[in-house]
Amino acid sequence: MLAMLRLFLIFWKNKFKFYFSPNISSNVCFGENVQIMGIDNILIKDNCTIGESTLFTINNRTNKQTQLTIGENTYIGRDSFFSVGK
Repeated sequence: MLAMLRLFLIFWKNKFKFYFSPNISSNVCFGENVQIMGIDNILIKDNCTIGESTLFTINNRTNKQTQLTIGENTYIGRDSFFSVGK
């Protein structure tokens, strides 16, 4: 029972972590299974839609400086991959 509760809490934590980031606007729509590695280094502006199974990887995460900016009114289709290096 505790294992199931833990999985449930991890699922919801991962699902809503985007909505509590100060760099992500409140009116961004995320599809299922979107992953952001380096969430402190990405800026997503208003009215964006991120399709399911999209992966963002920010490789240089030594500071909280923005490495990738997604502009307003942007649509990113499903199964997309973005990688940002130095």
